[in-house]
Amino acid sequence: MVQVRCGENGEPAAFVLGQTTYGPLWVEDAWSYREPWWQTDGGGRRQIYRVRSKAGHLFDLCKMPEGDWRISRLFD
Repeated sequence: MVQVRCGENGEPAAFVLGQTTYGPLWVEDAWSYREPWWQTDGGGRRQIYRVRSKAGHLFDLCKMPEGDWRISRLFD
């Protein structure tokens, strides 16, 4: 789980992972993913943002149905 700070539009603007803050972030893509109904209770919907940090790091940040955030992918 990571701590994400969102901008006025609700999209991730920065996040903290361990002792490192990544930001500002630029959203390169965003999409929704719905879990298949047979895998969850009612098929929770996740919002996924592909973001690039100022240093050039590329991440997929996932907002879970419960409201917490996770990194679902890190690109080298």
